[in-house]
Amino acid sequence: MGRKLLRALGLLAYAALVLLAFTLAAYLSFSFFVRSGVTPVPSVVGMTRAEAANVLVGNGLAVRGVTSKGHYDDKVPAGRVLREIPDARTLVKRGSGVQLVLSQGPRRIEVPDLAAQAFPAAQVTLSGSGLIVGKTLSAFIPGHETGTVVAQDPDPGAS
Repeated sequence: MGRKLLRALGLLAYAALVLLAFTLAAYLSFSFFVRSGVTPVPSVVGMTRAEAANVLVGNGLAVRGVTSKGHYDDKVPAGRVLREIPDARTLVKRGSGVQLVLSQGPRRIEVPDLAAQAFPAAQVTLSGSGLIVGKTLSAFIPGHETGTVVAQDPDPGAS
């Protein structure tokens, strides 16, 4: 009985040693063949197009394309990188391309003319333009209908 137990433990130890050898060989093969030539994408958000291209080339990457149409941001000035695809710190193969999305700066909206509109209609007009109602002041003004807009700030046409 003791001999069978000793033999079973020996086979178990041998199987564990073989499994450990295969695991180590797989890890080393993956590291050597797959991960070599891989680099993390550097963060280029906030840089100009030229600065971003220089940083990417310095890290063995290329600019795959640049888009800017319809990408507004209040914090990132126009002409600077708003986003990169793939994201920063993503592992990619050397020579891969990175798509740059440039900011068009803050979105400018023309203020509509609200004079003589009823207050609810003025609210709808503003929200349709992507704006909101700020502070309001109610006053009785002879000759004007109650609940209509008599003045606004900023002026109509301002952006």
